[in-house]
Amino acid sequence: MRRWNFYRVVIILFLFQASNLGFALWKFAPSSHAAMILAGLILLPQLALSFLLLRHFGRRDYQSEDANELNAWKGQLLGNLPCAVFAKDVDDDFRYVFANERFRDLMKINHGEVLGKNNRMVWGAVAEEMQAEDEELVLRGGMMERTRELTDSKGFRHYVRYSKALLLVNGRRLLVGVCSDVTKTEEDKLQTEEMQGILQELLDHMPASIMVKDATNDFRYVIWNKELERQTGVLAEDVIGKNDYEIEAFPGMSEVFRARDLEVLSSGETMPFIEYCSTATGKRLVLNTFKGILQMESGRTFIFDLCQDETRKHELEDEREAIIELLNNMVKNERIINLCLQRITVESDFDVAVKGMLELIGRDAGADVCSVFVFTTEDGARAKALYEWAADSNGTGGNSLQEIDLTPMPDFRRQLERRRDLVLPNVARPPPAHADIARFYQEIGIKSALVTGVWIDGKLWGFLCMHYLKAVHSFTNPSFAILYAAK
Repeated sequence: MRRWNFYRVVIILFLFQASNLGFALWKFAPSSHAAMILAGLILLPQLALSFLLLRHFGRRDYQSEDANELNAWKGQLLGNLPCAVFAKDVDDDFRYVFANERFRDLMKINHGEVLGKNNRMVWGAVAEEMQAEDEELVLRGGMMERTRELTDSKGFRHYVRYSKALLLVNGRRLLVGVCSDVTKTEEDKLQTEEMQGILQELLDHMPASIMVKDATNDFRYVIWNKELERQTGVLAEDVIGKNDYEIEAFPGMSEVFRARDLEVLSSGETMPFIEYCSTATGKRLVLNTFKGILQMESGRTFIFDLCQDETRKHELEDEREAIIELLNNMVKNERIINLCLQRITVESDFDVAVKGMLELIGRDAGADVCSVFVFTTEDGARAKALYEWAADSNGTGGNSLQEIDLTPMPDFRRQLERRRDLVLPNVARPPPAHADIARFYQEIGIKSALVTGVWIDGKLWGFLCMHYLKAVHSFTNPSFAILYAAK
């Protein structure tokens, strides 16, 4: 009844204030004394209204009811949040003082099984970890976020992501947190990681080299598989995130690789390449490469290289060609030898037969002069041309090679006595050991020379030589074979 009377008085005062009646009377007051009285009538209801409201809301029973209503409102709000909410009392062994319905549903526990309980009573196997987390957060303050695998009271596994912070509420230290069930997200993440692991295993065990570059990020490597590590000796961790200019997997090939990347990027098609390259260790490789583009929905563009090592295949091909060349040379040499034998057999004059043989050998080898020298002194210091064939009538230019003084060239005879040939493809750039011999040949205008010893009854009798006057000459196995056949 008293509260109803209070509300009735308040309503009357509000109506009086809203009617502005006091202001109208004050405006038409006949004297200053009357105006003062009317001003008091205007202010009095306002003062009375303020006093009554303060008295009412200051009463203990009203404050108690208001707090209860506020707590109920808070509880209803937190209870209807779409995530689990909890609070622990730090100074009471981290006992739960609040856990909303979402939290209880998540852990499949009822209200009485969590409120007033500490970590050891609620969390079982992971209680010590939870306790350590809470203590760490209290020590350092701030906020903590975790994702943890938890098992509820029914034995079902959940992945829960939670955030918690230390708050001071009415002098109490509370650890307040929110958490949500991210089981589906985490399982999808684990499945994705598992698939990535399977793909990585496939990449690492494929018998082909696979590399992938990010064309939208300066062609930096994002994949470098195990086969590439094996071939180059460069680990993936030293390549990923770098481009061809920043690694030394294939020295000297950076510009070539970049040009081909741009070519494929421009064409938009997968293109084949045969790449001849060497690794940093000096290993030579022949790679049959297919280079193409991977266009992602995100807009990023990647370039992939699928490389098959065909080094051995090319080596076998080179060996096959070398064998064919050797057989051809053998046939060719046999033909020359047969011609030489025919000359010796048919020709009655031995000197003419030998000169004919020198001509056959010289022409086949492309030499300008082909000669047979014999040592004329016991110590082998001097030699003279016994037989000689020249491609033109000028020969070697006079009698410059009719006799040779080998005294300034002690290595000449020493090399032949060791049954080693003197090979000078370019006398202007001789091996250091043959510098004296090369100097002699340069003085008489010879550019290339091949000399081999002639042995009779186990004794060095002389030497057979081919000289090139017009240009330098690279000697090959057939050149040696023909010369040896003539001996």
